Amino acid sequence: MEKEAAKPAETVGGGGHDAADVEEVSQAVDRIGLGLYHVVILILAGGVYAVEAAIMLLAGFAVKTIYWKWDLSPFMYVALAFILVVGIYVGTICGGFLSDNYGRRLPILTTYAGVAVSLCLMGLALNYAMILSLAFLLGLAMGLGHAACNTVVCESTPRKWQDFLICATFLLFAIGQIYAACIFIVLSPELEHRDVNWRQLLFMAAVPSAVFFVLAFLLLYESPQWLVLVGRVTGKGEAQDVLYSMARFNAQPKEVATLDLRNIPEPVVREQPVADNVGYFEGLVDSITHTWHTLLRPLFSRRYARITITMCFANLAAYFFYYGMIYGMPDSFKAMEKELDDDETGMELTPASAVLIAALAEIPGVMFAMTLGFSMGGPSILCITFGLTTVSAATLIVTLHPVMTWVAKMFITSAFIATYVFMLSAYPTQFRGTGFAFCVSVGRVGGLASPVLFEILMDKTGSIQAWFVIAALLCLLATIMVVLLRISVGQDAEDEKQQALERSTSGRA
Repeated sequence: MEKEAAKPAETVGGGGHDAADVEEVSQAVDRIGLGLYHVVILILAGGVYAVEAAIMLLAGFAVKTIYWKWDLSPFMYVALAFILVVGIYVGTICGGFLSDNYGRRLPILTTYAGVAVSLCLMGLALNYAMILSLAFLLGLAMGLGHAACNTVVCESTPRKWQDFLICATFLLFAIGQIYAACIFIVLSPELEHRDVNWRQLLFMAAVPSAVFFVLAFLLLYESPQWLVLVGRVTGKGEAQDVLYSMARFNAQPKEVATLDLRNIPEPVVREQPVADNVGYFEGLVDSITHTWHTLLRPLFSRRYARITITMCFANLAAYFFYYGMIYGMPDSFKAMEKELDDDETGMELTPASAVLIAALAEIPGVMFAMTLGFSMGGPSILCITFGLTTVSAATLIVTLHPVMTWVAKMFITSAFIATYVFMLSAYPTQFRGTGFAFCVSVGRVGGLASPVLFEILMDKTGSIQAWFVIAALLCLLATIMVVLLRISVGQDAEDEKQQALERSTSGRA
């Protein structure tokens, strides 16, 4: 049964196929195996991270340059940083809805196109009002593809390789920061705002998103699991066709990707009842109620409530620490250069070079998360990574040494990855995108507050230590919460085993 791509899927949570129905697709993906297409999807979906990382550094620095060159008030500067992150927050929420209702590919393409256009228009802006409005649109575009990029990687990858590939997407975040750091080294090694053309920075920040848009438009396919979930199985661009294309990329015979249509029942679409002569307010209430019942209520069901609450706070802590470090890295290393001389640090680095090394420090963080992923479960990885992040942050507060900054960056990268991997495995296909986006949107509050708080504390105290104290406390609380989740998940597993044993015993009797 085919549906037009322009129509949203109304089967999520209220009809269509369930997790058992997409098992046939998962088996086909497993048979296709890991290959060239997964390199393509890693780059083109993970490119959302590369774009976001480059923007956080380049656009963040450009905004501060605008502040100095246009002689803006501190309030106007903070408003620019704030409105950008508000846009990201709104975009993340909308992106989860788009991902579950219109597919995973559309939000990713919208992110690339929207970011490129917004940055170019900002580079041409003539006044503060134009910059402010375009900053919101830029943030909105950045957030739209966030849930979709992880979900499409998860659903297009063989099950035994899913955690590995999700971890690997974060290498693109490091690549985005390396791109930005290299531009800093060329344009202003000492990160002096007076030396930089902010319009040039914004145009350079737009280049990766434009390149990723062209490549993704040509080479990125829709998630075959989502297509089956909404009843789009046969036909050009539908689930079966996507699986055949994946097999060709991976040099596999067509037979391994063939679906047994007898195992895929027709979807049952439940239309939302619409009463005649319903006023605007009543219709809005009905829409909100329908959204709660079909998308959000499952997240707070008895089975998923503890996971949702814990992961919301873990994301809050991870986003606060991770995005704050990215945003504040240029100023942090400039502050360390002033407070510590070369004899104390034992090294001679320009601030821009230190930013580059901090970006490179994410790569061992990704590798560390991958190594843990092969040897233990998600809750245990969360406990270890958040615990190590807390310890490294506390050490950084005491020593204020660049090396400890790189160590903290490595461990918060691992913790950030661990939260994403766990969320994608914890929720089923029907509301995976919504569950992921909801937890991430709560985490974005931390990302929203972090740059603003960083600037306020730097202005009031003249030191970066106050911000790191708050980040360390949030990570400590997150560690406690994930430890409690680990205990509860283990207890639930024991209870399920006991119930299964009792059922088998009673069945034999």
